[in-house]
Amino acid sequence: MKIAIIPARKGSTRIPNKNIKLFFGKPILSYTIETAKKTRLFDKIVVSTDCKKIANIACKFGAEVPFLRPKYLAKNFISTHAVVKHVLKFYLKLKIDITQVCCLYPCAPLLNCKDIISTYKILKKNSYSYIVTNFDIDISTALYMNPNDIMKRHNYKELKKLKNSLYCDAGQLYWADTKTWLNSGQDILNNGVGYFLPNNKIIDINQLKDWEKAKSIFKKNK
Repeated sequence: MKIAIIPARKGSTRIPNKNIKLFFGKPILSYTIETAKKTRLFDKIVVSTDCKKIANIACKFGAEVPFLRPKYLAKNFISTHAVVKHVLKFYLKLKIDITQVCCLYPCAPLLNCKDIISTYKILKKNSYSYIVTNFDIDISTALYMNPNDIMKRHNYKELKKLKNSLYCDAGQLYWADTKTWLNSGQDILNNGVGYFLPNNKIIDINQLKDWEKAKSIFKKNK
């Protein structure tokens, strides 16, 4: 069984109710759910949330919300990895066999279903965790690619020397098999296979200016 997990907690300090804020008339979360459905890859599309309102909206657009996320997993700085593991352990207790998991973010209206399908095909061909990256460089969070196309972390001094060959996590999706999610450490980015997205397919929405930029790109893409 393949599932998509969308982490969508209530708290958002810079954009209130960001995960369900209307984006061209629909909750922004709905775009991720609908894109996941269009792929026809997933047996389940699961939203992990601590909020009944978000849960109701998720279900309305075709996702499942089997539980409300506990408060300790809905605080600031809780990792995506921890949230995905929590969902997987829930299904393990029910003895539901899940083979691969794609984590999709709730504020990703530019994400294309073809990219989800393409990244899944790459996952099937290798045993590594799967990472999406882009070319915008933030030296403090950058990754580099080794000769086998595998992404690696580097220390800061070495990163500065490699600036022209560095990549950043685009924060759109992560594919990995269930064992990788359950057994790896918090940093699933290390040892991931890179897949490159152009800037008109990605934006990390953290502030209102990012929201407006996403709307502008979305219009141009349409």
